[in-house]
Amino acid sequence: MPEPPPKRVEITVSVRTMATILGVAAFVWAFVAARQAVLWVFIALFLAIVLQTPVTWLEERVGMRRGNAAMLVVLGVVGALIAVPLTASVQIVVRELTAERRAAVALAHAAVPGRPDADQ
Repeated sequence: MPEPPPKRVEITVSVRTMATILGVAAFVWAFVAARQAVLWVFIALFLAIVLQTPVTWLEERVGMRRGNAAMLVVLGVVGALIAVPLTASVQIVVRELTAERRAAVALAHAAVPGRPDADQ
């Protein structure tokens, strides 16, 4: 028995579908191209939402103007972000200086002749 001829399938894509696909592709490309700016916008939005509560509290309870309260809160956050690594660095420096001081004192004691703890 002979094989039947293959059926022909025709696919049509409307102009509207093509425009939609191109529009979505353009939007995705623009979003990827501007992702750093979009990231900063989302970070700014998050910080504005989070810092609104202490600013409102200072404004209502302490009686500060909103701009001054916002500046105080932002300076407090920046100060906290700087203070944490700074204190850790200071602790490391103090620890290193203490070790260096001990080594220098031991070296000085060893260099003085006639001391009972000096190496002969």
